[in-house]
Amino acid sequence: MRVAVLASLFAHLAIAACAGRAYQGSSAYDEGEYGMSPSQSYVSTDYKPVALNFEVIVNDTTKSQVSDGYLFFAPRGSAVSMNAGIILDQQGRMNWSGRDYGATFTFCVTQYQGEDHILITPVGLDGSGVDLHETVVTTNDTVIMSVYHPIAYDLSAYRGPSDGYLLDGVFQKINITSGEEIFTWHASDHVEPGECYDDPSDDNVSAESAFDYFHINSIQKDDYGHYLISSRHCHTIYYLNSTGDILWRLGGSQSSFTIGEGADFAWQHHARWRSTTQISLFNNANLDRFSEGTSRGMLLDLDFDAKAASLVTEFIPFNQTYSESWGSTPYLSEHDSDGNIIWAARYGLDGDSSSTSYRALRYNWTGRPTDLPSVTISPGSDANTTIYVHWNGATEVRTWQLFGSCAATPQDAQSLQNTTWLDFETAIVWQGTSDYAYFQVAAMDADRQVLSYSNFTAADGSGEQLAVADNQTVTAGDPDGNTNTYTSVQIEYSITM
Repeated sequence: MRVAVLASLFAHLAIAACAGRAYQGSSAYDEGEYGMSPSQSYVSTDYKPVALNFEVIVNDTTKSQVSDGYLFFAPRGSAVSMNAGIILDQQGRMNWSGRDYGATFTFCVTQYQGEDHILITPVGLDGSGVDLHETVVTTNDTVIMSVYHPIAYDLSAYRGPSDGYLLDGVFQKINITSGEEIFTWHASDHVEPGECYDDPSDDNVSAESAFDYFHINSIQKDDYGHYLISSRHCHTIYYLNSTGDILWRLGGSQSSFTIGEGADFAWQHHARWRSTTQISLFNNANLDRFSEGTSRGMLLDLDFDAKAASLVTEFIPFNQTYSESWGSTPYLSEHDSDGNIIWAARYGLDGDSSSTSYRALRYNWTGRPTDLPSVTISPGSDANTTIYVHWNGATEVRTWQLFGSCAATPQDAQSLQNTTWLDFETAIVWQGTSDYAYFQVAAMDADRQVLSYSNFTAADGSGEQLAVADNQTVTAGDPDGNTNTYTSVQIEYSITM
């Protein structure tokens, strides 16, 4: 079977490639007075990102421990007003909305053709075979994606129907440029269903109701060309060689390692190498006889000589609760190397997975979009006029410079005042003369160099716009001296079974 599908969207914010406020320990938030998933709102756009409530607040002691960079995560669910990837700063203020790309599981920064990109895999690929648990761009510009593929299978040996269907755990490595399949791995060729912990049922008699015995949910290719993969339903981390043979198993019913005290795990997610002898994972441990007191992050040490795995550090959520699947409980937290919580925040209320986010990651990121800042004018009843401005994805703005023009000739623009950037949207109040027919803003960096000009927008609130003046030029260069770009690239590839 060969099916052409949309693999992923790379939204490239080149590194230079009313409004939103987080709550601080709000009991009203926790008690649901603001709804199941409170949101931020703005005047100049209808974006409605989630509003955080910091349950563990950074203090003078812990502020030096907070990592640099922005928070990347993708809230979704029935209670979430904007199902999309978003970038937030440490104060919970939105920097970028990915609403135009829709809901997503994978939302991260990745290297592609020598530049940093935002990687988004969109949901809604029903029937394509593509699974959304994992998408990885490798150092040699290939993409690895997980696939859930139903196959006819005799399940009678496992107390299931002889005419049953198995949901095979598959991953493929694809050449991004050509769409050519490079490598395909099938769990069913290497792991039989009896090794895992779910049981089939009499309902597993069609492709639509196939028995999900393996449930592949993370893939990492290392520098040796080998693969570290996680099987949630087998409670096992598998290490494969470049041809797909299993070199060893960690955890589960056939572990190659003796599991030390506190190092056991079940229903896990997101296995990653942290060094040549250490692996991190998220231990859900929330179902059946494998349930523990709480889900937790884990750092495990592997002794290859003794064939033993030991717990180095565990990371306990501040609310000490279960997450049935990774991200199904709406909390974020950062921990130090000893497992202590530096800060923790929620973006919704507990219960029924109405607010979820599959991953939350942090990256150092500089974005400068090539579209212009957006301006909305709100004339006041008196001489005051409020100019609302945002620039989706721009990380370098420190000041907004306001200009006024008395006629429909932008070359008459006069500099009026400067206003400090405060949030995703900044409200600029002009209290001077009302003779201006148009207003414009310039985004300025920390050195007061111009990053971009907006169009001129009619002061009467009609929304009429005029183009940037010919003599208005950007004066700020990017850190590498390159031209900044903002592009969206759709990449098609094929899955071959």
